[in-house]
Amino acid sequence: LDLSKNSLKNLSSTTFKNLFSLIHLNLSSNFIENLPNFLFIDLYALIRLDLSKNSISFLENEIFQNLLNLEYLNIHGNKLKILNDDYFKQLMNLI
Repeated sequence: LDLSKNSLKNLSSTTFKNLFSLIHLNLSSNFIENLPNFLFIDLYALIRLDLSKNSISFLENEIFQNLLNLEYLNIHGNKLKILNDDYFKQLMNLI
């Protein structure tokens, strides 16, 4: 699912609800400022997540919970000041 370059600013926690089979999600080059907790909770099959080139300044501790198959995560080009180890502790398949 490619939602890049769509001028998205806000996402609700139910935006990707029930998309259990989604394997690629591209949200790059938008104006997203924050990611609500549980945004990706149903994305069990997700392998690739691109959040690059947004305005994200903070991540919830469990934002990547349930992304057990994630192999690629791009958060480049955001306004993150702190990266907590807890964000990535369940992401055992990252390459």
